[in-house]
Amino acid sequence: MTPPPRVIAPHEYRTMPWKNGLGATTELCVEPPGATVERFDWRLSIAELRGPGPFSTFVGYDRVIVQLDGAPMALTHDGASAVALRLRVPHAFRGEAATACDLDGLAHDFNLMVRRAAVRASLDVRTLRAGDALPDGEGHARVIYVLHGAIEGPRARVDAHHTVCCAADEAWRALDDTSVIDVQLHRRAE
Repeated sequence: MTPPPRVIAPHEYRTMPWKNGLGATTELCVEPPGATVERFDWRLSIAELRGPGPFSTFVGYDRVIVQLDGAPMALTHDGASAVALRLRVPHAFRGEAATACDLDGLAHDFNLMVRRAAVRASLDVRTLRAGDALPDGEGHARVIYVLHGAIEGPRARVDAHHTVCCAADEAWRALDDTSVIDVQLHRRAE
């Protein structure tokens, strides 16, 4: 029998400094629980950016960010041409890339980081109407962050700004018009 979904409320999130010390992020969940910013298998967080600057480097990690709101953001990786981010559209890059953000104002972004040798992940931003089911999950685990609205499964309800960690095959449906960030995690053999 699979363990019940673990719903994480906003008051359980932890705010911590960026690895490079130039800002802060709100960690939604991490595996293994309590892992440090130096070594984890996967991590989901939301960062507040207040202007331009470098991103922290994470050697051996793959990253996906999704700009949630705010001023336009553009990223450069290893000095290549800038990539303008679009709201709620995932952007993937390697954690070891020298990444800088161009931003004139305030913005928030959702961050997924996975240790490449341990985990492969996919991230989708989904918009659902009331009653719609989320597509079936794949992999060994699934994490869903509810941007707005609410979802419900047979064993839990998840409201806006809450996160649920669950088995990949857990069924979910939207209770209202809802947007979620849906992360599928696939364990690699090390």
